[in-house]
This record gives sequence, C-alpha cells and structure tokens, in this order.
Amino acid sequence: MNYCLNPFCRNPQNPDGTIVCLSCQKTILLDNRYLPISFLGSGGQGRNYLAIDEKTPTKKRCVIKQFCPHPNIANDPNNLQKATELFNREATVLDQLGDESPQIPRLLAHLQQEGFLYLVQEFIDGENLLQELNQKGSFSEWEINEFLHDILPVLKFIHKKGVIHRDIKPENIMRRKDGLLVLIDFGLSKDLSQTVMAVGTIGGTMGYAPQEQLLYGEAYFASDLYALGATCIHLLTGIPPHQLYNPMKKCWLWQDILSQKGIQVSNNLSQILDKMLKIDVSKRYQSVDEVLEILQPVKTVVVGVVNKPKPNIVNKLLNIFGVYPYLKSSQTLDINLDKKNSNSYQKTPYKIEFHPDGQSLAISYHTGIDLWNWRTGNLITTYKGGHYFALHPNGKMIATIDGSFGHKINILETDTGNQIKTLTLGHYGYLDDSLVISPDGKLIVTVISGTFVRDQDNLSYDGKHIVIWNIQSEEKVYYLGCHYFLENSCLSFSPNSQILASSGGDGLINLWDMKTGNLIITIKDSTWNLGLLKDAYFGMKNSYKVGIAINKSISFNPQESILASGGWDNLIKLWNPKNGQLIKTLSGHQDAINSIAFSPDGQLLASGSNDNTVKIWDVQTGEILYSLNEHTGYVNCVAFSPDGQVLASASNDQTIKIWQLN
Repeated sequence: MNYCLNPFCRNPQNPDGTIVCLSCQKTILLDNRYLPISFLGSGGQGRNYLAIDEKTPTKKRCVIKQFCPHPNIANDPNNLQKATELFNREATVLDQLGDESPQIPRLLAHLQQEGFLYLVQEFIDGENLLQELNQKGSFSEWEINEFLHDILPVLKFIHKKGVIHRDIKPENIMRRKDGLLVLIDFGLSKDLSQTVMAVGTIGGTMGYAPQEQLLYGEAYFASDLYALGATCIHLLTGIPPHQLYNPMKKCWLWQDILSQKGIQVSNNLSQILDKMLKIDVSKRYQSVDEVLEILQPVKTVVVGVVNKPKPNIVNKLLNIFGVYPYLKSSQTLDINLDKKNSNSYQKTPYKIEFHPDGQSLAISYHTGIDLWNWRTGNLITTYKGGHYFALHPNGKMIATIDGSFGHKINILETDTGNQIKTLTLGHYGYLDDSLVISPDGKLIVTVISGTFVRDQDNLSYDGKHIVIWNIQSEEKVYYLGCHYFLENSCLSFSPNSQILASSGGDGLINLWDMKTGNLIITIKDSTWNLGLLKDAYFGMKNSYKVGIAINKSISFNPQESILASGGWDNLIKLWNPKNGQLIKTLSGHQDAINSIAFSPDGQLLASGSNDNTVKIWDVQTGEILYSLNEHTGYVNCVAFSPDGQVLASASNDQTIKIWQLN
C-alpha cells in the first residue's frame, strides 16, 4: 500500500506501484526517492509517515516528518520564509545530533516539496515506552533507575549542544530491539510555529510539559527534566501524570498511589523525582549533571550469555569494588561461551569493546565477532571476519578484517551487519593483528605484513608497515614505516586524533603526526631482563632481541598527558608523550601483560595478564587498588564502559566477566 502525502487528500491510500495519487493526483514519491507506505500519526502541525528508501538495495525503512504550516504562516510570505529558514537551521542541528549519538535518529534528508517542509529520519525498529508500559505493566524502581542512567546522558548531550527537546514523554522514547533507548520526535514543528507566531503558543504535551511551556511558550533545560520526571512517575504508577497532580493542594500524588499498592520507593529516587517535578522552574535541577551527581548507581541484575541466550543469575557477591567506602560489594557477569564446541580455540575471546552507547559489548573470536546486550543477555548480531575489529565512535559502523590473513577491511552497519563499504589492499600482503579507528571517526589504521613493493622511503625492512585510510573517501592517506619486527603490533590514537602511537617487536614506541604523517618522537624502553621473558617467543624469531621489553598494549589517557605501555616484561610503564620520558613503572603482575585500558576519567588503569588476573591501578599513586582473580586462564583484553561504571575482561577460560565499579 502506498500513501499520499497530501494532508488534504480524501483517500490517501493507494495500491502498490502507484506513482500519482488516484484521488488527488499529487505525486506520491518524496524527492523521487522516499515512498510513503503508511500514516503513523500527527501532532501539532506535523504528520509522520512510514516510508521506504527506494534508492537503497535493501529498501530500508525510514520516517517522513511533514510540517504543515498554520494558515497564518502559509498565507504570509514573510512568515513562511522565516519558518523555512528556521526549519533549515533546526534540520542542521538534528543532522549533527544524529551523527554524533546513536541514541538520536539519523537525519537522512530535509527538503521542501509542493509547499510542505519535510524531514526524513532513520526508522527505529522497536517499541516506545508507552507500548512497553501497556504490555508489561508498571516499571520497578530498579527499572526507573536504569532508565534514568540510560536517558540522562542523552539529555546531557543535546543540552550541551544548546538543544531543548520540549516534548519528552513515553511515546517519544523508543527501545530498540537491542535494548538501546532512542530519543525521538524533537519538537521541530512546534518550534517553527512558536517562532513565527505569537509567543505563548502551547508547546509540549499536557501532563508532561511544565507550566512555563504550556502557559508562556518558554522552555529551559529544566523543562526537559520536568518532563522526564513526569515520564518516570507515569512508568512507575501506570497512571498518566495529569491524573497524579492535585491542583487544589498543589502536590503530587504518585507516592500515595504507590503506597496504596504496597510499593515503597527509596528516599534517593523520591527526592530526585520530587525536585524534577517542582512547579517553580528555579527550584528544579538546572542541569543533567546535578541529577547524575546524586542518582545512585544501578544495582545491575546480571545474566549469563550462552549460545542460545538464557538468563543465568550469578548469585555470588564479590567484595571487590567500592571506590566509595560505603559501597562494599558488587556482582560479576560471566558470559560462558560455547564450550561444547569441539574446537575450543574458536570460542576463545580475543578482543572486547563496549559500544559507544554502553549497552552492548562486541566480542571477537578466531572465526568472527558477536555483539551482545550485556545487560539483558541477548545476542544482537554476528559479524563475519577474523578476530580484529574496531567500533566507529558514532556506534553505527564496525570495521572488521576479512578473516585470517585478510586482504580487505569490511565496514558494516552495527545494528544489521550489512556491508557499507570495503577497503582493499590492492597489493600483495595481508592485514596483520591491529585495527583502530580514530576518536573523531575519520581515519582507520591497520598493519600490513608480507611482500609489499612500493617506491617509498619509509617502509620497514621486513615489509611490515602501517596503512591509514580516510573512511569517508576510502583513500589511503599515509603509509608509515614502522618497526623492524612487528609481531604483537599495537596501535593507539590520542583522544584528539592528532597522534598515532605504534609499537612492535623492536620494543620501540613511535608517535606519528596525523596531519603530516611524520614521526614525532621515538620512545626507547631500556628494560632488558631475560628472566622476565620466560613465556616470550624465545628463539622463535631471529629478529627478537633476547630480553627486550616487547609491548603488547599501549594506550593514551583521556587527558593525553600519559601514554601507558605493557607487555612481556610483566610491567606497565607510564610515559610522557611530549618528551618520551618515563614517568613511573607499575609492577605487580607475575606474567606478560596483554591489555591495558584507562577509565574515562583517567584516574584508573586496568590491566589483563597471562597470570590470569585483572588489576586496577591508581594512576596518580601507581598503587594496585584491586586484584581480581576470578579468571582461570590468560586475560586477553580489558575494557571500560563509556561511563566508567563497568569493566569487562575476556579470558582464555572462554568467559567474559563484567565487573561493576561503583
């Protein structure tokens, strides 16, 4: 069924294949590309349609948002021009928001056709929270706490960009099938009306929007927090917020309603919601940060993941974490991989990386990569390829090396696994054991091994070198000669994407300028100790210098003031990347260090080792805060979640452990 976009059409439904509406003779296809197939609903002066992008191979679904100007706008050229200019500005903002956050739909197009203004946005496959409420019943306090932890960072992000949503409510928060919450339906059409018409036009939804919006047409960051509070009490009680307020007594009734049901809410949550719902805007929280400062951490109910995902509660409480003294215990999540597989090597996790949304975790094995929702235990999707991958900072793409000794990098859609583009070597040689994407999302870097003939002065002696692609243009930007022997090669970008650090079998760390491709500085590690290298590749490669400190992992701290390295000498070294001087050495592991990672605030450093332990270090003092001994095999990789609340570790014992940091 095709659907006519003319809001005045008396019979907008048309048979499949119809190009021109049979009723009103208007063109059905928008911009000769987007085919409306059903009407989703309307609000304010906007109408929403489900559509198909006819120019994509898979006929992807999308959402068309149509702005139908009020007669006072449509019939006045000046007002219409103002509305169009504002529309274009707002569309630019939405475009930026969608590109930078996976929790905001991507803007695919904005245009004007036959007197109407249109946005075309990414279709979110899932249910909104009102549908979830109607199907599953009222939310528990734990679910509300988790909801706030998931949605508040999105609000913080848009507020930092100077954007106020203006219409937060359960219908405008979607939960994708992978569990990620997505904020939809920014109040664009409402803003257009309010700007070109009289101040005081009603914006927002009755019950959720505060008085300053409903009565005066004004909105602040605190207005979004009010609407979020109203959303929370609706989800808690199952009753719309306009029925939970007594205007005579000027008080909220939601706690009384819950008490009648025998439900008690903690003082922490009740105080937060009460302040969010203050009628006087000056008495509310004025920023998201104020809420996050006092919102208690989510006490995660952890589940296991097996080949066919089923909940597996880990009841053992481990007295391990508690950066704050009053938090004395936490739980771990064991992701038990397929141990029944006859080839256990194929199910050994090599690399783990949190998705930028913090809700999912990518895990690589010898034969491929899985993306799991670590909170729910649901497998989201599986990607083909070897065990080297990198997630794009926007969360919408993943890069994988095409199998062992691969010759190309596949760029895939994160949510579907569909291929977007391919970066091919086009020469002899194969992609080696490193793959990283710059934090700004523009560059992708890997190491190439094998025969490679090219007239370049900076190629390394053994044919190994670093190759850097521009992701958008798919062009190779730099070939960098790297290390004499690049077994155990490791790469790391500085947070500002301007410096690339590389290290390999020669024990050196090179820092490269990404603007010029020039070598900035070489850090030389003078540590030589044969006794510490009992498990190294001793005698296997002639190019190994016996006893040299070979790095297996390097990482910049978020402040770019420290470059950490760890490897076969069992030590972690903290370097000054500006002058190459050693700041301090961290000792405590009894075997080679495979992986290191800084916490997002840079205060902690996690390390995983062949001694089967994960250690948490205080970066400032160099002291070991925690030594986690739950793994029974080599720890191959450690990774912090984007919010720093969770640490994941992958081991040869075929488990992933999730550690809650409070």
